Amino acid sequence: MGNTLIDETGRRYTRLLVEARSPENDHHRGAAWLCVCDCGRRIAVSGGHLRAGLVKSCGCLYDERRAPHCACGYIGKRGAWVPDYRCGRCSAREAQP
Repeated sequence: MGNTLIDETGRRYTRLLVEARSPENDHHRGAAWLCVCDCGRRIAVSGGHLRAGLVKSCGCLYDERRAPHCACGYIGKRGAWVPDYRCGRCSAREAQP
């Protein structure tokens, strides 16, 4: 495997848009890149991880997929899921059979 730098600037990987090369390299996976997520957060990611599809967002995608929420949008204390029938903040409780 060669040491050829693949310029990732301007490429999109799921929710990440590569802005520039990071001044710090990832010693195991090559060059690191500064990316901006669709949610607005900025992170540095290894180019190898981007190309392999191991990193798709800043973490917001994981948070959205793992936390189902009540019909009113309430997620609960500390991000813990609260089922509709236990929410107590909306009419979803009355909608349950």
